Amino acid sequence: MFLLKATREQLAHLLPAGGTGLEIGVADGYYADILLSAAQPARLHLIDPWMHQDDPDYVDDEMNVPGDEAGRRYEKVRQRFAGDIASGRVVIHRGFSQDFAASFPDGYFDWIYIDGAHHFEACARDLRLYTPKVKDDGLILGHDYAASPYARQKNFGVVEAVNGFIASGEVDMMLLTYEQFPTYVLCKRPLRPLPHVFMGQALARFDVAAEIRRPETKRFEQYIATIGDGRNTLAERLVLAFD
Repeated sequence: MFLLKATREQLAHLLPAGGTGLEIGVADGYYADILLSAAQPARLHLIDPWMHQDDPDYVDDEMNVPGDEAGRRYEKVRQRFAGDIASGRVVIHRGFSQDFAASFPDGYFDWIYIDGAHHFEACARDLRLYTPKVKDDGLILGHDYAASPYARQKNFGVVEAVNGFIASGEVDMMLLTYEQFPTYVLCKRPLRPLPHVFMGQALARFDVAAEIRRPETKRFEQYIATIGDGRNTLAERLVLAFD
């Protein structure tokens, strides 16, 4: 797995054009808009319940907004993509991701992006249910592979869910972005053309911070390193540490 100095916005430009994609966890449509413009999918499915959830594992997540705000976000997404919805290019599914998985055939998606509820069970379930829906040479991406104090306080379990899924042998981890809230990229068959080309383009465009071998076996932390002269803070740097 390569740790790349890239952002998720930049990665979106490496996704194969003209494919079929999915985003789980849409909120106000910020990243869906980037996926549409950068990846140019023929069809993009969007799944989000757009409702407040009382799940104790998710209640403290800042994305779990009150019901009226969730409703406003839903209407904003409908307006934002009105033209693409009318043409069939964007398909909205309002509800929980686990309730829609069976409606997609296996091998349907060229790529998916998982950004739903961030606690362990939710992320592990999305990986388990939707990986079969991705083509054998497709990509599974997801947000918030984070292990900062903030992420721990908010009960993020993405790192544990992803690492457990890698350890099961169903996928390989290709890369991780060097961000406060990193995006991970997984694939079923790393030597197939699509992941091979995606990885080649990523390595050609972005600096490699490190190669992490068997990341699922390592303890992962994020912290801010402060650099000073004894009196003043001269710089602060985000550090991603694998032990």
